[in-house]
Amino acid sequence: MINKIQILLYISLNFLSFSVLAYDIYPRGSECEVLPEAPEVQFSTTYKTRKKDSQEQSLDKVKQRLLQKTEQALEKYNTSLVVKSMNFKKHSDGTLIAKSSFIPVISCSKHTPVITNTTLDLFSNHVMHSKRMMSLGYNMVVNKVPSKIAELKLESNLASPNKVFGIPFGDKLHEVEQKIGRFSMLWPIAEGAHLGFIGRDHVLFFSNNTFVGYQYNESLLPIYLRNQLELFNEQVQVYNPTNNTTYLGGTELTPKYAMGIQSTYDNVQVVKVKVSNEKLESRLVGFSIGDVSLVERKLKKLPCPDIATAFNEISVQEAQLVKLYDYNGKRSYLTGCHQKVNLNQYGTVTSVELLDPISGLNMELRGGQRLLEGLNSWQFALVSQGDPIKAISGKELGERTFDVVEWSNERWQGHFVLEHNKVVAGEMVPIEL
Repeated sequence: MINKIQILLYISLNFLSFSVLAYDIYPRGSECEVLPEAPEVQFSTTYKTRKKDSQEQSLDKVKQRLLQKTEQALEKYNTSLVVKSMNFKKHSDGTLIAKSSFIPVISCSKHTPVITNTTLDLFSNHVMHSKRMMSLGYNMVVNKVPSKIAELKLESNLASPNKVFGIPFGDKLHEVEQKIGRFSMLWPIAEGAHLGFIGRDHVLFFSNNTFVGYQYNESLLPIYLRNQLELFNEQVQVYNPTNNTTYLGGTELTPKYAMGIQSTYDNVQVVKVKVSNEKLESRLVGFSIGDVSLVERKLKKLPCPDIATAFNEISVQEAQLVKLYDYNGKRSYLTGCHQKVNLNQYGTVTSVELLDPISGLNMELRGGQRLLEGLNSWQFALVSQGDPIKAISGKELGERTFDVVEWSNERWQGHFVLEHNKVVAGEMVPIEL
């Protein structure tokens, strides 16, 4: 029987497929099998900061020392380790201290990333912000049947005036989902109106649950959302009916092809790319087909569920929230108040990211700026974005490290990120699932 140790591990011998691994160090939140009755392992190290060191340089150096110490201990403990917590303190004499706790584990699920010198961010729980590093919460194991997540697959990569990726204009939303498995992100706009994203560069527009428009752009989404979505690098082929040829995205766009595409499609964007010291090439970076004015005509604000009070009732409003799949293939929801709710494979909330306002800079999605303007500031429990730190109950605040302050109540533990002593962002983990 696996110990139900209160850590952020999601364990189920019945449903997880484990692979045999060498002794490794895994980040907090990894899906692993805990070594029964094994005590926690703790390490600490110090680094004397120098005047020329930036804060990030000092942190990287102390993390490297801590990682080396932990790696040397793997053989001694005869087991792999998962990060449970990580804390940093800086003394007045400039000494930076790193302390960490680890849980011994037997094995972890197949695609779990391993912490190495090249992935130090995983070692220290960096989340959403360059200054964020703090131990985050505790959870208990939940034995449920894993949610089945369909694979995203396309019939073809061809876009034409009548059909995109094998999907004819006029198909219903549920028919499209059956054909492709799922979207990378599905954003509800209004009753019967949706944006269905495929990877980071393609979006299908649905009005009255009917496929009416398509947009491709290499800068379709703002940087934050691009970085959140899974990679699906399907280069689009664009059909040119004027001469019955196709153009493959990412290749040179000759004047002959350009004329045919510009006469057939809307919002065509072409850029010059330097491919050598002597040569510039034209590339197609954006175009649209059909009606892509949906967001400009229809927009209903997303709901802001009270996640702090009823975090596992997120499924009640699932259809009204933005559903997305990240670069690890895990499901998340974006609420109307700059909250990203992360779920494990059982559909249970594992953490809530409280986001800085999402910038629409360089966003080419038609109506995208209006979409982002519809998102409100977040509130979590009694804390709201922009609150001064002194307004938060002292009983809930913990240790402050640089611009990060720990916070907890009877249900959640995590941290807030501060700017000018005001709360701007954070991440929270439920204490018990």
